[in-house]
Amino acid sequence: MELTQVRSWKHEFARSTDTERYREILRRHHDDLRRKKEKDEEDREERFEDLDEMLFAVMATQTEIDAYLVTTAHYQTATYDAIIENQQLLEAVRLEREKLLEKAYVLPDGRRVFESEDGVRVFDENGVELDPSVISADDIEDWRPKHEQMTALDEREAFLADEQTELFEYQKKLDEARERLEAGEISQKDFDALKKELDESMPERVRDNLPDEFKPEQQEQEKSEELTVESAPLSRPDPSPMMGA
Repeated sequence: MELTQVRSWKHEFARSTDTERYREILRRHHDDLRRKKEKDEEDREERFEDLDEMLFAVMATQTEIDAYLVTTAHYQTATYDAIIENQQLLEAVRLEREKLLEKAYVLPDGRRVFESEDGVRVFDENGVELDPSVISADDIEDWRPKHEQMTALDEREAFLADEQTELFEYQKKLDEARERLEAGEISQKDFDALKKELDESMPERVRDNLPDEFKPEQQEQEKSEELTVESAPLSRPDPSPMMGA
């Protein structure tokens, strides 16, 4: 009986030892796989960094820079024209608003008010609706400007004011870009990024003022056509027929 118990204990111990050994083997295997995965990721990141450094090391040619300086000169002219147009439109809207205010109904406290087109409600010049106890729409003559006219002018003025800010920011961006281009020594990567930024952030009014041949989409199309021609295989001439054949 004691012999059987000893053998059973030894057998269980052996099984326990094998299980622990197997777990240790699995743990080491998983650790090896994790380390290998981390090493592969590090190697991949290093390859990308090396490629990035190689691209950064390639410099834009002076021919490319000079050509784009010509393009950005047109961008500057179009931006200047856009700013002038914007200012004229903004002044016209503000003048029209002043005319509406002059024709508006004036309350005893000096507020100018406008009847809605449906003839039901009344708003002050800031768009605040007034209670009928203050003034009724019936008290305002039909010939006076409507609230909707005032609202349309306010929205137009806000749009033009935002556009003006956008134009000034783009003008500053253009000036900084030209300074960098004129200094020379710009990598191809930075040169391409600079062109992309100027093209993609161009305000619509600037784009409208550009000659067609200098619009970004037109230049991109021409560049694509040039690449297509360059990559096209050269056709071999047909052999000349032999004399007397």
